Amino acid sequence: MPGAHGGAGPRASDHRRRERVPAEGRLGGSRRPAVPQHARARAAGVPAEPPGRPVRLRLPDLGAVPRRPGAPATALLRPRLAPRRRGGLLRRARGVGLRLRPPGADLHAHPRGHRDQLGRAAPGHEAAGQPGDPRPLRARVPDAGGARAPARRAPAGVLPRPGPRPAPAPRAGILGLSSARARRGGGAAEPLAAGPRRRRAGGRRRRAARSAAAAARRRGRPPGPGRHDPRARRRRGGAAARRRRRDGARAAAARLAMKALILAAGVGRSLYPLTRERPKSLLEINGVTILERLLTQTTSRGLSPLVVVGYQKEKVIAELRRLQPRLPARVEVVENARFQQTNTLASLGLALRRAQGEDVLVLDGDLVCEDRVVDRLLADRRPVLLAVDTARVMGEEEVKVVCAEDGRVVDIGKTLPAASAHAEFIGMAKYAAGAGAELARHVEQVLDEGNDSAYYEEAVARLAGAGTVDTLDVAGLTWFEIDFLADLVDALQAFGDLEAARALSAMAERRQILFCPGPVLLSRGVKRALAAPEIGHRETEFSELLNRVRLKLGRVFGVRNFHRYTTVVLTGSASAANEALLGSAAAGRRLLVLSNGEFGERLARIAAHVGAGVVALAARWGQPFDLAAVEERIAAARPDAVAWVHHETSTGMLNPVAEIAAAARRHGVDTYLDAVSSVGGVAVDVEAHGLTFCTGGANKALGAPPGLAFVCGRRDAFEALASCRPASLYLDLHNHFHHNDRLHQTPNTPAVPLFFALDAALDEVLAEGLERRFARHRRLGRRLRRGLARLGLRPFLPGALMSPLLTTVELPPGFSAEEVHDRLKSAGYIVYTGKGILHDRVFQIATLGALRPAHVDGLLGALEDLIGERRDHTRHHPGRRNGHATAPADRPVPQGARPAG
Repeated sequence: MPGAHGGAGPRASDHRRRERVPAEGRLGGSRRPAVPQHARARAAGVPAEPPGRPVRLRLPDLGAVPRRPGAPATALLRPRLAPRRRGGLLRRARGVGLRLRPPGADLHAHPRGHRDQLGRAAPGHEAAGQPGDPRPLRARVPDAGGARAPARRAPAGVLPRPGPRPAPAPRAGILGLSSARARRGGGAAEPLAAGPRRRRAGGRRRRAARSAAAAARRRGRPPGPGRHDPRARRRRGGAAARRRRRDGARAAAARLAMKALILAAGVGRSLYPLTRERPKSLLEINGVTILERLLTQTTSRGLSPLVVVGYQKEKVIAELRRLQPRLPARVEVVENARFQQTNTLASLGLALRRAQGEDVLVLDGDLVCEDRVVDRLLADRRPVLLAVDTARVMGEEEVKVVCAEDGRVVDIGKTLPAASAHAEFIGMAKYAAGAGAELARHVEQVLDEGNDSAYYEEAVARLAGAGTVDTLDVAGLTWFEIDFLADLVDALQAFGDLEAARALSAMAERRQILFCPGPVLLSRGVKRALAAPEIGHRETEFSELLNRVRLKLGRVFGVRNFHRYTTVVLTGSASAANEALLGSAAAGRRLLVLSNGEFGERLARIAAHVGAGVVALAARWGQPFDLAAVEERIAAARPDAVAWVHHETSTGMLNPVAEIAAAARRHGVDTYLDAVSSVGGVAVDVEAHGLTFCTGGANKALGAPPGLAFVCGRRDAFEALASCRPASLYLDLHNHFHHNDRLHQTPNTPAVPLFFALDAALDEVLAEGLERRFARHRRLGRRLRRGLARLGLRPFLPGALMSPLLTTVELPPGFSAEEVHDRLKSAGYIVYTGKGILHDRVFQIATLGALRPAHVDGLLGALEDLIGERRDHTRHHPGRRNGHATAPADRPVPQGARPAG
């Protein structure tokens, strides 16, 4: 064996000390067969020499050994290893028929050590028998196909010369043959690719790795892979592969003379407050900014970068100056001065004007990806190529791509339905010079149409109409488009910055301050009640809980005589209470519905759905009812009942109760009041106003979680429902009344934890006192409206018509409703956009639940930051907001209308 130990030949007297190795071939007592380790010795060709002349046997395992004619085929190995290594050497020596002696002694190899487990000679080897041994050795020589040739006898004392050595196999066994082939007993003998010196080097590496790991443990650090660790060698091999890919991509980019266009002008409002003081492209991933990562990936591959700046351009330019000395190419900068009014389409147009006649690689400034994504895109020779991911689940924010069967782009855009899309565009695309010029023409065309706020995918979609845009699927590779905080957390985790990912995850899970008109911010006592011990819903304990809740609800509804009035509780949202009431009491009857907002219109739709004869009296949204017209309609239509909404949440208007109820009583008409958003926040006196039925919900002004609804009404009216045919079995109001009032149970399985929570919320309401609670809500509403006035924000309604619980605000100039919502959400505050026809005109702020003055001040501060950034970039249009006529804030209250109180 190359690099094996050599030595002098044995004396004749050593023959009597010779040990024979058993035919089973044990390795130093090991149960593993020794056949693989024999194979190399069997493969050795031993040259025959003339008698009387000493020769040197060249055994690949044992080195050069002198031999006399007629002497046994022996070999001497002088161990050069430390004493602790002799055990392993002994096992290897016994595997080839050797006996290890103390230093200075002889080590013999018997020819029988070259036999396999069945006593056959090793393939490709012939040896003379020992003098006095009547059994000559046989050799089986395989043919080229691996079959064994017939055995032939060798003359006694003659060792035939072997043929030429075969080339080493890349994965040979320990002694030449692979273990599987040796066990089969066939196959050509192959020399070992790495000899004992290589094995000793491997041992040194393992010992060095163990020593380094022990030292790291003593220092209290986890051991890491070092120079001798196989994992480090694999990484070095991976680095070489990455260098080869990068060099190939650099050669492709140099061949194309390509320019990289990085669009980094955006604000990144969805990442507030992280992007309030720095642009999104300067966010760091594992200590490297997104912009630096993109510049490194492009310039190292031979591309010339061009960066489009806009938002906080000074900070981006300062970062470019810091990076320029390290980059192999000069960075060009183009400014999009209208970044507040435009989007990526305008930024791409500016960049393409500076890259005329050049191939371009267009990258979004918020893209984080591994190098292989860039390498694959640059190595592809197709002229127009979009990097897409076919494995992503897409939502509203993602840019969706529809492809033909050959992978070419048919359509692309954010607004495409996700169900029809085949892939997501990752924000990286390559365009040859001619295609880039065509893309620039489409960009200018879209801008000339006045669509400044469009994304550049609109121009790509027009370019794809010619069938020239191909796709490259990068599914399985790592990439992220940093749009939201969750995207940034995922990128940090994927690229190894776990500490920053944990910090941002905690930030993402922080408590949201709810300023929406339901669900509302819950108190600690209510949340503790949600975790109350479980009870059986058919047990006495639940019956007692149900009765307590019904009595407390009656007090909040203004009931004093519980023999005349009662309350029924249902498991469901507040809409379930309205549908149960109208489906049981109004089905088949004539119903007058008053509406001046979305929820009044919803009452009319429910009544029509359950089979009531609906007579509608509709006012414009935000317009109060003309009370004289209401009484005239009651007298003319002669309905069985009149229904209306107390607190119209879609506009924030508080409609009158006493006046409409009195008009209905004068004509002998029942009254159905929707007090879902008002009960618990303003006075709702069912008994004093003589209402027939009044509905409510738990998750509004009462401050309980959603999931329970209730109907308060006269007992005789509930009992009269027995003769009605309900439109729904589950929402049969008489059945619920019978179970609540007679059986102290519910007809269906109740949401028991929600009953505990509602019970706790009612305790807080009654402990505070209804009047004090109503006054607290009025103070919070006034505090909010004074702050909005200081910011120059106008309410949608005049103060006399507004509810103290909800303020509907016209949008600030230059903002959309979704943008206001998203910006405030990033600051930790939740408000709602307008509903229906007011969706793009207003946003709503409710002061319900467990809100305190400090919460209101924090929201006003977030609004001030939002408006201050845009105030200098938008023109003010007197009397208009975002192209829409202003709401009736300046209109006088019509004659006959009175502010509700």
